[in-house]
Amino acid sequence: MAPVTNREVALIRDPNQISSEWLTNVLRAEGSLSEDATVTHLTSTLTGEGVGVLSRIYRVRPEYSGASSDAPESVIVKLATDNEASRFTADVLSAFKREMVFYAEFKHTAPFATPRCFAAVQATDNSDFTLVMEDLGTKRFQDQLAGSTWDDTVAAIQAIASFHAGWMGKEFPYPELYMPLLNEGYLALLPMLFTQNWPTAQTLFADLITDDIKAFGDEWGERCEFMLNGLYAPYTTFCHGDWRADNVLFDPHTGGVIGIDFQLLGPGCGTFDVAYYVSQSVNPEERNGRDRELVQVYIDALRLAGVEAKFDEVWVQYRLGLLFALCYPVNNALAFEGLPDRGKQLMRSMFERATSAIRDTDATAVLVR
Repeated sequence: MAPVTNREVALIRDPNQISSEWLTNVLRAEGSLSEDATVTHLTSTLTGEGVGVLSRIYRVRPEYSGASSDAPESVIVKLATDNEASRFTADVLSAFKREMVFYAEFKHTAPFATPRCFAAVQATDNSDFTLVMEDLGTKRFQDQLAGSTWDDTVAAIQAIASFHAGWMGKEFPYPELYMPLLNEGYLALLPMLFTQNWPTAQTLFADLITDDIKAFGDEWGERCEFMLNGLYAPYTTFCHGDWRADNVLFDPHTGGVIGIDFQLLGPGCGTFDVAYYVSQSVNPEERNGRDRELVQVYIDALRLAGVEAKFDEVWVQYRLGLLFALCYPVNNALAFEGLPDRGKQLMRSMFERATSAIRDTDATAVLVR
């Protein structure tokens, strides 16, 4: 893996280790701080509660001595989660290392903006990591709980289409790290998790479950392999894997898209990212049955980037993606009571958005009976 800096930066595992001395070394190694400048004091605040699932995210505001105007006013420090269940999931998915390698080697492949990376350090004996990034607090954040607007949804789809187009037809690096959507781990784990969580989800979201959704949920595990097969080819590319409103920001001056959180990057059909975004981030009244328009937005953006795609094929993959994405709110059902209030509200919104889109597009019709 290529380094982010040309000299060693200490990995930290605990937010109490975010010190003035440590941050001085990080910024000097990256080149944002001269050798005669220092961080004299800093404050660190946990941020993003109810947003990040696999990580702890801290906003760090340093004070300097002798620093130039290039020194950042604040940075984001990202550490592995201390939640045992989430950590297990992250380790199974190699989520932390996926993001480390992205920032070290593939950040430049994104046609949209990504945060400046000051340091990316991975432990050698386990999956602990330290990621120090630009603070995007001055950018326009979406609120996934409130839902993505139509214009923001279109911009997000166009941006991810450009990313997909750049990887189509290319060999994917680090196949042992960047697992495809269709993999043995998912086939073994996801049906089991869904089956365990589905009874609780039916209780939590009873008022949102119609007879057709219940019938599909009852057989989701049996249909998982079929869905994953359909979400791998054609149009295989690098998928972001977590392309949702909380991870898509906008530059308030240019309107340009900024993408974050690359922990689930891996090969699959690009339409998965589109279906995932819509099913997790777009309210039914905003989408309002206009799914075919959104699929056409994606196809047009691919064409603009030099990739031709057939509407009928993409439309089937989109509906498969909507069906598959039901697992995201469902698989958190057993952990629901332990979530912060925003997390609980978000899970309910995700379930409502996913089931509404499934019904509106008659998505279950694409399943082989």
